[in-house]
Amino acid sequence: MPVAGLKVRHTAAVWLTADVTVLRARVHAAGHYDTATTREQLLMDAFLARTERYQRLMIDAVDRLGLDHIGTGAGHTVADLAESVLAAVGAQDAVGRRAAGG
Repeated sequence: MPVAGLKVRHTAAVWLTADVTVLRARVHAAGHYDTATTREQLLMDAFLARTERYQRLMIDAVDRLGLDHIGTGAGHTVADLAESVLAAVGAQDAVGRRAAGG
């Protein structure tokens, strides 16, 4: 028996995802990867491996469940992302899911 969608007034959900190359670039920049010690680089590499695995699992689950998600890759401004989120929310007929055929 399918589980009914959550129906709470004024509630919506949109998953924001990032491409692995974007995640890697952000971690390397924030951690000063190029000037980090070998040990620090290994820690960043381990963190990235876990992050990339989580990202793959999350996107697979979101896709399998038919939930709305938006890629936040390079080149998107905050205003663009906010507009995309609001558009996705406006098309939802259940939390996280747009109307059939939408």
